[in-house]
Amino acid sequence: MFIAIKTDNGKIKGKISFYCRVLHVSRQAFNKYLKTKDAPWKYQALADAMLDICSEDECNDTFPAKELFIVSCKKLVLITNQSVSLMALPKLIKKPGNQMI
Repeated sequence: MFIAIKTDNGKIKGKISFYCRVLHVSRQAFNKYLKTKDAPWKYQALADAMLDICSEDECNDTFPAKELFIVSCKKLVLITNQSVSLMALPKLIKKPGNQMI
């Protein structure tokens, strides 16, 4: 983002090489950033659904994390009508004696 600001989104060509070298960023990574910076986030629907679940009940903050996670997963599948990858959701903290979902 710093390089994009300083080079006016890549329009000032002479400084791109200098900034990439100083910040240890490849030109390919900078060009990929310019191409994808205005694209929508691929998990935006999932994040919106999670915010809706948390805001629908005032007492959501009193649930233990594991129960809230289970309820959230079930509701997210219903709300988004798509399969939900556990990698896309926050990871549970594994404690000794607790079983993972």
